[in-house]
Amino acid sequence: MRDRDEDDIGRMMGMLNDHPVPHMIIKGDAEVVFANTALYSLLGHSPQEVSTSDEFYLKVFPNDEYHERVTRRFNMARQRSGGKKIFQAKMACNDGSSRQMRFMIMPMNDEHTLVALLDVTRERSRMDLINRERHRQRLLLELSEINDATQSEVFDFGLHKVLEVTGAQFGYIFLHDEGEGLLRLLSYSTNTHDECNVMNAPMEFKVGTSGLWAEPVRQQMPIIINDYHQTHPLKRGLPTGHVPIHNHMGIPLMDRGKVVGVIGAANKDGYFNKRDVRNVQLLMDGVWKIAKRREAEDALQESELRFRDIVENINEVVYLVSKGDVLYINPVVEDLLGLGHETMMDDVDAIYGIIHPDDKKRVQRANEMSKDQSKQFDQEFRIIHPEKGERWVRVRTFIIDSDLARSAGVIEDVTDRRLMEEELRNSLEEKTTLLQEVHHRVRNNLQLVNSLIALQLTREETKEVRSALQDAENRIMTMASVHESLYRSKNVANVDADDHFHRLVSGLVDTFRPDDKVSVRVVAPDIVMDLSLSIPVSLVVNELVTNSLKYAFPKGDKGTIDVSMVQEGHGYRLWVGDDGVGLPDGFSPTSSNTLGMRLVRTIITRQLGGTLKLLDGQGTKWEITIFPPGDD
Repeated sequence: MRDRDEDDIGRMMGMLNDHPVPHMIIKGDAEVVFANTALYSLLGHSPQEVSTSDEFYLKVFPNDEYHERVTRRFNMARQRSGGKKIFQAKMACNDGSSRQMRFMIMPMNDEHTLVALLDVTRERSRMDLINRERHRQRLLLELSEINDATQSEVFDFGLHKVLEVTGAQFGYIFLHDEGEGLLRLLSYSTNTHDECNVMNAPMEFKVGTSGLWAEPVRQQMPIIINDYHQTHPLKRGLPTGHVPIHNHMGIPLMDRGKVVGVIGAANKDGYFNKRDVRNVQLLMDGVWKIAKRREAEDALQESELRFRDIVENINEVVYLVSKGDVLYINPVVEDLLGLGHETMMDDVDAIYGIIHPDDKKRVQRANEMSKDQSKQFDQEFRIIHPEKGERWVRVRTFIIDSDLARSAGVIEDVTDRRLMEEELRNSLEEKTTLLQEVHHRVRNNLQLVNSLIALQLTREETKEVRSALQDAENRIMTMASVHESLYRSKNVANVDADDHFHRLVSGLVDTFRPDDKVSVRVVAPDIVMDLSLSIPVSLVVNELVTNSLKYAFPKGDKGTIDVSMVQEGHGYRLWVGDDGVGLPDGFSPTSSNTLGMRLVRTIITRQLGGTLKLLDGQGTKWEITIFPPGDD
């Protein structure tokens, strides 16, 4: 009978050897007498490497404790009467990986058992992933329901769940301060505190000098040590009185590629493994996000409290509107506008009911334009305050979120500023009128002096005296023309150089050459001169242009008088010239003793701080540099 059984077993081995499904035949309780080619191929082992049953178990189940557990499960399934004789276990591959296998037990006779194996690694991985995600979601749901928890309480809850999913007895959470290179203790298991006898235990550690607990920061990866009692290069030793450690797992908490914390667990009944790492990472990733959200919510709440403290103690109305609904308006609205707080909360457009009738249409048009063009509204207008009467207010709105139609607004009372501006405007108009009157009277007095000189001219017959009187008359008229320009100007303090030179030179041409044969060309764009500069410059232009009109065009020749001026830094450059016959031979601008040239030199050097230069070329052309007093 035994021989026949042996023959049957041999034939079964021959049939199964090339079968695509992995098979084994077990003799007795655990002796492997056969494994087919499909099983060897799946695990990556060769028959030569595992020629005996002991070698097979050593390769496929390298952990003695796990080997014994698999053997017990095999025997329990084999001895089970009826039902499915099935269990699952991991088998080690030659490349260091493992496969999750389903063992289906089929007794062949009293001694031999046929085992068919099915690779369910992918199925188990998917189920593990689903179960982990369900467990994580359940934990996060529990956490999210702690509505009033602080950030510290959120991490305490997270640590409690870490111990729950890993089976560890002790745990801790450190926050990592990258700037200072420190780990700060944020949360630790309560039983650690009860059993730890370390005196003055520190609450923070330097990453650079700490041992195993800081290694996840330095390596940015999980660190598992299941034989903590053995010598290990990462350990720095425990302080006296510390809770004994049998095994330890440290996992970095990552946020956008940076280590922001470390989660530690110790003294698990069994070994820490990759599944523990994955479970803790998934759990703490959610805890970190919730903690950050709570931190942001706390900061927002604190910011809102500060905002309310500020806006409820200022003199301006501040309001927030979303899709036409008023979300907030501070209490000062009642005093500033005379409208009830509830009235404005119900409808911010209630302000239109108190706008001055003369301003209402303008404000409504501006409001419609700002809405149509999504622009800021900024208007000043009058309101009729029920107690204070007519007041000026300024209303500004700012778009916060165009998608939500959300905007903020500020209303301030600008009545005092408006009154002050009106007073300043009236005062300025009075001063302007007064200055214009002063310039007008100075001009009239100078013209009176000129009239006396003109009267004297009609009585003088001596040529030299008449010439001197005419020069004096021109000089006085030049000064009078400056006051005339100031009188006519909207700005009574400054003279427009281009316009002033045009009138000054044209007046001299009309005096000396009324025959229209001498033209005038003036270029002085965007140059303005105050009184202290315009009078001396005008006297210089008067003297040089008068000389040109007297001597540059003999016999009534045609010609052009040129005057131009530009600003250079804090100073000016002035050119005065003609295209006439030029100066006589031997003429020197520095040694000429005529009254006109002496006056020009004196004004330029003493009043204008400048220089006088005669340029080469046709006719006569003077270049004057000007540095007004007070300029470098």
